[in-house]
Amino acid sequence: MECLAVPSPSMNVDCARLSPPAPECAKHARALAGKTVDLTATGAKDNASLLKLLTCCAKVKAREGVACTNELAAYNKCHSAVMSTGSYEGGSHCGRQLSALLRCVDPAALE
Repeated sequence: MECLAVPSPSMNVDCARLSPPAPECAKHARALAGKTVDLTATGAKDNASLLKLLTCCAKVKAREGVACTNELAAYNKCHSAVMSTGSYEGGSHCGRQLSALLRCVDPAALE
C-alpha cells in the first residue's frame, strides 16, 4: 500500500499521481480524483481532503511500524495557528508541514 503524490516546486499535488491507498482510505482518495491540490491553501476543501487521505494513510503506516505522529502533530499545530491568528512561525500557510507529512507517509513521494 502506498499513498503517494509528487508536489511540484509550486507546492501543488497532482492527485492523478496518487497511488491506490489501502481500502480503508479509498473514500478519501475518491474525493481527490482529477484534482490538483495547492499545499499552501491551508483550510481549503481540497487541502482538507488531502489531509484526510494522508492522515488515514499515516494510520495504516503506523500499523506497519512507520510512525508519522510528529509530522501530523506539526501540521495540526500549524493549522490551528493559521486558522486562529493567520500565521504560524512567520508563514501564512502550512504547505511545509503538509509536505513533511506527505514525505513521511511515502518517503519516495518527493524524490
